[in-house]
Amino acid sequence: MLSRHKMSTQRRLADPAFVLLIVLLSSQIAIVLTHYRHPLISDEVYYTAKARYLSEHHRFAPADPRAIAVERGLAWGNSDWRPPGYAIFVSALSGGDFSDPAGALRWRVTVAQLCMVAAALIALYFAATGGGAPRYATAILLGAPPWVFFAVNEIGPDPENLAIVTAALLLFWRFIVASKNHMRWLAAATAMASLALFFRPEMILFPPLLAGIAVLLRMRIARIEWRQAVVAALIFCTFVGMQVTYHTWFSGRLGVFGGLHIYNRGAFDWANSWLGTEKETYDFVYSIGEGRAMTLPDRAFDSAVERDAVRAIVTRIGARGVYTAADDTEFERLAQIKAREHPMRMLLLRGWHTIHLWLNVENNGPLLNALAAVPRAVRRPIYGASLLLRVAALCLAAVALVRSVRSFRRGMEDAWTLLVLLMLAYVVMRSLLTGVILNWNVHRYVLSAWPPLLCCASLALRPRARA
Repeated sequence: MLSRHKMSTQRRLADPAFVLLIVLLSSQIAIVLTHYRHPLISDEVYYTAKARYLSEHHRFAPADPRAIAVERGLAWGNSDWRPPGYAIFVSALSGGDFSDPAGALRWRVTVAQLCMVAAALIALYFAATGGGAPRYATAILLGAPPWVFFAVNEIGPDPENLAIVTAALLLFWRFIVASKNHMRWLAAATAMASLALFFRPEMILFPPLLAGIAVLLRMRIARIEWRQAVVAALIFCTFVGMQVTYHTWFSGRLGVFGGLHIYNRGAFDWANSWLGTEKETYDFVYSIGEGRAMTLPDRAFDSAVERDAVRAIVTRIGARGVYTAADDTEFERLAQIKAREHPMRMLLLRGWHTIHLWLNVENNGPLLNALAAVPRAVRRPIYGASLLLRVAALCLAAVALVRSVRSFRRGMEDAWTLLVLLMLAYVVMRSLLTGVILNWNVHRYVLSAWPPLLCCASLALRPRARA
């Protein structure tokens, strides 16, 4: 056994493509670690405060009375719907030192999150190449995209969600193809997937969905025992029960997470009612939310009356330097008018948001900062190559899906066919939840789906199926 492990390690170290992957990942890490600093932003202030209280008092921070009032509809502002997992993570990394949250604490969080993302990509490399995916192409597809490292230098839970989802998908796949100990693999996979609900609330939907898909795929290989469903359900319910206990203690009301109430909901609803990119729409919302005026393209308005109304609101906000509940109410009124007059367009915009989550020109902040000093003639081709790589990955993933569905229908699937179906099921579900159901036009909300998609893109290039 020891000899076999040693030989396997030697083969990996002798793999030039794996060396290329390490070089690419090291380059991404170097860029981030040399450009990771920036002042704390709103979500970071929230998580840092929660982690600091936990570290200093050895218990969770009590509920903010104003947040509870917002939750109950008695005040305007932000409720507190976030689960406690990320605050625990930051508190553990801090070592009790919060004297420099934007510097020293951010450094620790950034290093940890870089390691998580890199480990997820390395695991997917071995999963894909084990199925016959071309090694160099796989290394490039997994190691070159800079957008996968988005938010790694931010104090926020998206990199953790990415790592947890990747691990859960690989564990579910191991359950699907296992010849023995299948119950243990299912239990481990369900526990890992359920862990994500402590970092992002909407992730509570995915453990039962992924477990159900994994069970259906395993039915092509072996019989399913009722005990498997019971074990998975018990594990999931245990994690949900812990979150319910926390929220009930925190808010004084029985619940799981609480409602999502934000101070600029009306502005978000109005920004989602016209065709625009994430940068155009949400930069506008964040700017006016901070009391700063910002111009908009003409396509944002359906009429001169609407344009004048929005400009009047923005002018008032800029003059006083504060965004108020009255401003948000006015934006909500304008959003409702658009929804009432153009219901079909509102539905199509949800489709646009879903597409734009994937087809956009967003990259991580450290890369943009690193290239800021580079001449435009050099910088633009780099951005263009990044966009081409994004399009190529999406097209290859689509090819992998078509081939896998075709093989599955013909009963000719192998283990990696099932891996593609499992991973792309998550990609599709995450996309529909974010863009269509929740109507969010924020690309980082599908960050956890990018590594599985890139793995599937590399598997589209494999020359033949393997047992």
